[in-house]
Amino acid sequence: MDRLKKLFLFCLVAMSTSYVTVWSARRENPANMAKSQGFLQKLDTAQASVLSSLGMPASAGVEVLRYFDDPTKDGYSIKHVDQYRTNMNVHASSGVYNHVFWWIGQEIGVKAAFECFLIALRVYWRERSDFEDGACGVLRGTYDAGFDMVLVQDSFSKVGINGDDCLDLGSLVTAALQDGVLKTGLKVSKIRHPLFKVVVPSGKTSLTAEVTGAGHQVTISESHDRSATPRSSGQGSTQAAVNAGETLYIRVFSDSESDEAGEVKVTYS
Repeated sequence: MDRLKKLFLFCLVAMSTSYVTVWSARRENPANMAKSQGFLQKLDTAQASVLSSLGMPASAGVEVLRYFDDPTKDGYSIKHVDQYRTNMNVHASSGVYNHVFWWIGQEIGVKAAFECFLIALRVYWRERSDFEDGACGVLRGTYDAGFDMVLVQDSFSKVGINGDDCLDLGSLVTAALQDGVLKTGLKVSKIRHPLFKVVVPSGKTSLTAEVTGAGHQVTISESHDRSATPRSSGQGSTQAAVNAGETLYIRVFSDSESDEAGEVKVTYS
């Protein structure tokens, strides 16, 4: 039941964070989440009802509170921005973000989706953030957490949100690696791939990337996109010929289902 309580908290927070999508609705904050956590300890039947909306079994006769897979099932919520109307009730309009949360959960898992939304809420969302601003916040949170930005961007497109101010996902890659400086404290897994940007210094023609951690792999690529063919890759380290001034991306990943600690360093010659 502890696992169900945690999953219910994920769902509840996703519902509360979706209020950011309409500027006239007051944004829920982390303090409200903390208050909600204690309240959840008493909500076993409600947990089941929300979990059922995510395709998980629930107790017979329990009313569903929110339908993440299809918010319109409740008769008043919307699930696409084309359905939004001015002055729409926030509980109805929040269906858009409930639904995108469901899509992201299908791609990277509920826990990972929750983490992306939580970072957006804590760091990037503002009082008057709209649907598009909110998407960019979640995408930035996705990058910060090390998850796949392309999958999250695709999930937003399914509800009609493009994230116009952050269409270039490469611009969201803000963490840089300096020559010979070890970057510590990484979390690495099958789905969590820390991503860094480097700009090749003048006079350098070779770049080596090294990672620590059992089975950790590293790539040097011309694109932030995980599907792009890397210039070089290897387990533990990799090396590539480079040109002065070009921008490259360093990705660290592993085959582990759970997070593992890692470190990364680049050197030029």
